[in-house]
Amino acid sequence: MRGLEVPLLSVSPTHATFQVPFGSQEGLTQILVSTPFGETDSAPFRISTAQPGIFPDRVGPASDSVVIGSSPGAGTQLKAGGKLELYATGLGAVDPKGRTGMPGTAVPVQRVEAETKAWVDDTEVDVMASALAPLEVGVYRVVIRLPDDLSAGEHTVKIAADDVQSNAVKFTSVGSDGQ
Repeated sequence: MRGLEVPLLSVSPTHATFQVPFGSQEGLTQILVSTPFGETDSAPFRISTAQPGIFPDRVGPASDSVVIGSSPGAGTQLKAGGKLELYATGLGAVDPKGRTGMPGTAVPVQRVEAETKAWVDDTEVDVMASALAPLEVGVYRVVIRLPDDLSAGEHTVKIAADDVQSNAVKFTSVGSDGQ
């Protein structure tokens, strides 16, 4: 990208996820993928200050302690009024400053500079934390408070940074009474 190598977060035969370097200028650029087997044609790529995307397999109940690399809240249930933890990419600059290709730090916490917003079923909810995930490259951890009146069943969550909205991801709640 712009003649720079960028850190790859994941690669499949049809998809590559990479980290846009911190401090990249907004605008249109070209991207080229190179492997030992050859290169792709360059393709246009727009850089913006934020382009959030939630990882669908990393949404669940927040734990008081972060287990690095695991699914949030494994073995626990989401309840109305509880905390939902999700992992995302593309939330932009952090303070203290992030280092491209390097994992986030636990101390000091690298908080997202842009205002982070969240919605559950199109109702805005409180964002309790929005920061780089410790020990992960290009991944952010966002914690939100679920509405006290959240019913049992399937719901959607989405976030925004710099007023750019993410994809919507489904989760299931047991409701306020735990059922």
